[in-house]
Amino acid sequence: MRKMSIGENYVGKLTPMRSNIFEIFERHSWFHSPRIQLPKWRMILFFSGLCAGTTNFVLWWGWVVWLRFHYNPASWKVRDRVSDLGLYLLLYAVLAAIGGKGRYRLLLGISGVLALLPWIPMGVL
Repeated sequence: MRKMSIGENYVGKLTPMRSNIFEIFERHSWFHSPRIQLPKWRMILFFSGLCAGTTNFVLWWGWVVWLRFHYNPASWKVRDRVSDLGLYLLLYAVLAAIGGKGRYRLLLGISGVLALLPWIPMGVL
């Protein structure tokens, strides 16, 4: 039995090759799989809350590093601006944990509430 080459059908005649790459990959791409559904708005809300919590984490440590190298008596002005943004991000993360849909909603809500503590200007024991 003879092996067929690319573009040859079972009779041995040449068939036209597909020239449109998009058509080839369209049938084999992940977004056409019946097992995967498009994300719903509650899942998007949860993911955006997770991103907001992560951004707050990066913002906090960015401020700590900045403070290490730029400390002066007027650095509280920068802290006020940064802490306002961090508190808004955490508020959004907690609201996204309440209204979103995901496996780790409870953890996102708890971490959002606990992440408020470093932004409070007075120590909490």
